[in-house]
Amino acid sequence: MLGIKLNYKLFYQYMISYIVVLLLPIIIIGLTVYSYFIQLLRDEVIRGNLNLLAQVKDTIDVKMNEFGNIAYHIASNPNLTPYAATKNAYSEMNAILELRNYSSANHLIHDMLLYYRGGEKLYSPYSAYDALTYTDKIFRYEAWKAEDFYKTIETIDKPLLRSAETVAMNSPERFITYLLPIPYRDVKPYGTAVFLIKEDAFRDMIKKSFGDYGGNTIILNGEGKLITSLSNIEESQLNELLLAMPMERQNGSQTVRLSRNDYIVSYIKSESLGWSYVSLVDKNKVMNSIQLAKQRTLFGLLFVLIVGSIVIYYVTSLNYKPIKRLKTLADRTLKQPQRNGNELESIQSAFRYISDNNDELIRKISSSKPALKNYLLLNLLKGDFQDVEEFNRRGEAADFRLTKRQLWVAIVYFSKKEQESGMHGDLIIKEVEGLLPEQIEGYGKENVEEGTLTFIFGTDEDSEQVIKTYLLRVQEHMLSEHGLQATVGVGNPYRNVGEIGKSYIEACSAIDYRLIKGHGQIIFFSEITLRSGTRDSWYPKSEWERLKLYIVRGNTEEVEFYLNQLIATMKGEQIPLYMAKCMCYDLINVIFAIMYELNLDLKNQQKSYPDVMTLTEFETVDELAELVRTISIDICGMIRDRKESGNVQLQDRMIAYIHEFYGSYHFSVQMMADDFQMSASYLSRYFKDQAGQTLTQYVNSVRMDKAKRLLREGNENLNEIVTQIGYGSVPGFIRKFKETEGLTPGEYRSLHRQ
Repeated sequence: MLGIKLNYKLFYQYMISYIVVLLLPIIIIGLTVYSYFIQLLRDEVIRGNLNLLAQVKDTIDVKMNEFGNIAYHIASNPNLTPYAATKNAYSEMNAILELRNYSSANHLIHDMLLYYRGGEKLYSPYSAYDALTYTDKIFRYEAWKAEDFYKTIETIDKPLLRSAETVAMNSPERFITYLLPIPYRDVKPYGTAVFLIKEDAFRDMIKKSFGDYGGNTIILNGEGKLITSLSNIEESQLNELLLAMPMERQNGSQTVRLSRNDYIVSYIKSESLGWSYVSLVDKNKVMNSIQLAKQRTLFGLLFVLIVGSIVIYYVTSLNYKPIKRLKTLADRTLKQPQRNGNELESIQSAFRYISDNNDELIRKISSSKPALKNYLLLNLLKGDFQDVEEFNRRGEAADFRLTKRQLWVAIVYFSKKEQESGMHGDLIIKEVEGLLPEQIEGYGKENVEEGTLTFIFGTDEDSEQVIKTYLLRVQEHMLSEHGLQATVGVGNPYRNVGEIGKSYIEACSAIDYRLIKGHGQIIFFSEITLRSGTRDSWYPKSEWERLKLYIVRGNTEEVEFYLNQLIATMKGEQIPLYMAKCMCYDLINVIFAIMYELNLDLKNQQKSYPDVMTLTEFETVDELAELVRTISIDICGMIRDRKESGNVQLQDRMIAYIHEFYGSYHFSVQMMADDFQMSASYLSRYFKDQAGQTLTQYVNSVRMDKAKRLLREGNENLNEIVTQIGYGSVPGFIRKFKETEGLTPGEYRSLHRQ
């Protein structure tokens, strides 16, 4: 049928094994699990009924015992003694008020009555009645005559419970009556407390525990007489039930036949009251679901067996074809096919052959990891990575990644004498990386220039002390293990991976400072700027953001003015060479960042500009100024290209709109979108594509520019400035200003007015 010769041994092996696998669970389920499951289900029903009966018993026991407590409290209440309660009309009213406190203590109480023997009145929480006519006129029992009622309340000396019976009031209802002598359990009672309880109150407690479970719950007193039941039960059925139940047992469960029907009967006895609580569930209702489960399980097993056999035959036939194709492939892989053995043995041999080749490939890859690591670290220092995630993806093959927030570059320098003594850079890098504490991650590479090693360290905090402590340990290790005295230069930390080259330039400058500070020192770049008194406050990060904004907006005049000003600063301010190098590095990074955000081709542009390694070789500020002129020409060309391809008119309208309304508290993206008759999402996306930054970022930059101008030139206080630029609050403005400029507004104003 499928073009397969079924006389193959492997085919029959598969066929028989699959059928055996199918039969095993069917046999186990049919013989063991099935019968156990059915019995377990039945036991669970019985156990559940017993637990629910116990809940009902405990609840009712507590409530009934509360009646005894009420009787004790009545007897001990000085306002409810026979004399105090009956001496005059005022005393009777006071007694009625006292009874209200007791009637609210138990939610089962519909009404309660207090009778003083030898008297003629019944006192309730709301009135007083004639004891002789109460059951004729007020609470009319069907089977309790007035004279019997009066005789009972006059003479009882122990608790008496009357089963649920019909009482005629405004409408007939069934009540349970509970009488207690006052004082309770005293040999000479002087009164009687009568508690009137609706049968529905008992039924509600039962329903609360059992819910609508389709059975009946019965409560019997110690003599086996019915007190109440969840639903009405015929007297004949009750008698049959009493005959079948072993009343002397405390609890249990059994099957009882009542009126030709089998019931699962569960019962439990109260030790405090002597009452029995019984639940009856029609066995057919319980077993119906069990029988249905039986039938469905049997039919399901039969169906699985039939369909499974058909599927096994079909699947086995199909599965044999790929095995044969694998055998052919295995023969081609081995080049020398096996003549002996079956198909699986041939495939196994092929896998061994592939595995051996794979192990060899893994060894080759492992040997190339150091080269890949050096390559990636070099490109990271050159500024080829603008996103740390991209770097980490590339670094997975070499088993390293950057996860810390602060990135530092450190250069370790050894003197020529120490280089000639046979220094092994790879070994030192491994040892330095092995000394890293938990709070620092780091990777090192050898430089082309002999005698120096470059390390990139990551920390979660901007703490020079953590790095310094670690580097001191490294120096001690180099001296004790190799007799090498290392000088270490450390650049400033940066969060942006694209600025790590700047830290490299700073580390190089720190190494050069060894000529002043001496060999074998740890020199932080921050120490150089502090000692030289160099201020870089005129060089805030926001200035580069502004240049980036001018480029994206296509404002050629502003770009040329800004770059000419930068060249003049480099030449006129007599700034240190290392700072000029950092400025050129930042400028190049601005270009790369714009091209990265606009998805432009970076490769050709990166080849045109010097990388961080080349920048460190520049020796004069004039050389760097000439580099800035070259970059300026390229930037203006890029702006012209963008203007020719972009929708400049709409962009200019948007920018003009922002400059007109940014100072309003009501300004929002939605308001602007409504005025331009486009959706807010499309407006945000279009602005980001054209301007290279989000609308919110641009509005914030405009507001910050206005705020800085007011701080430099005006005398307005912060409240007035915040109002003019449309900012929400003064604390929020201060926080945002410091985040953008690195200074508080007050520090900025003081700096520019010195």
